[in-house]
Amino acid sequence: MIRKPRNVFISLVYLCVCLSASWGTPLKEDYAAYMINFAQGTPTTSGVHDTMDTYTVSGMDCWARLKPMDVGYRRAVSQNFFDVLTAAFPVASGWSYASAINELSDDSLVVRTYDVQGTAARVGAQFHLEYVPHGDDPTTNLHWIQVVTTNHSIRNPPGSGHGINFNGVDNPFSTGGRSPYYDDGGAATANHFYDFPGRNDTAKSHTWMAELFLVSGPAADAGPGLITFYGGVTWGWENACVPEPATMTLVAAGASALLYKRRKRIV
Repeated sequence: MIRKPRNVFISLVYLCVCLSASWGTPLKEDYAAYMINFAQGTPTTSGVHDTMDTYTVSGMDCWARLKPMDVGYRRAVSQNFFDVLTAAFPVASGWSYASAINELSDDSLVVRTYDVQGTAARVGAQFHLEYVPHGDDPTTNLHWIQVVTTNHSIRNPPGSGHGINFNGVDNPFSTGGRSPYYDDGGAATANHFYDFPGRNDTAKSHTWMAELFLVSGPAADAGPGLITFYGGVTWGWENACVPEPATMTLVAAGASALLYKRRKRIV
């Protein structure tokens, strides 16, 4: 009688482990270089997951790193994403929003490139996400919506927007801002999303965070309508410099990235 509760506990733990092992996620990492055909050109991606670069500029030791270091999956939009989107494309103007009832299938959002850039000339990150539908996953009227939060406005010419905070829909190529879609003039198709944000004032500190969602909705030139969210990711980057001889900060940051890489190899 004394042993029975322990046996029940072990059985429950075993059941939880088995169930956890069977649970998948739409997000998958499978890094590979691609040449993608967009209307704007055919960029070739690096196909790697590089989390940190170091560089020197104006006598300072600097670093650039991914933030988060791994792409994060989001089943639903954040409050900030929703607030930003609905402020720019309000319900009063005819837009409406909904979350899909069914989650995307396992391994349907595949990260192909997540690669930081840190040089004296430019800091940023290259990102490529591929949508690989399976089964009942959506395949029609698909678009990408990205909300960016940064301390260097993307609405200003390079080098002139530092210190100007931006928290908005990333649709700079959309004609007259007619739609919230990144693919409305940007480097994206129904199955591929590509972005390579960066800044040239590399001696200054930057933060750049993005929340990206696969959605279905009306054509970019069709006007307002229903947008349905299927799932998304978070990705981004940051950089900073430290004056010499304060190099210990750089060493600590490098050690952190090295430990992270080692942990990734072990897992």
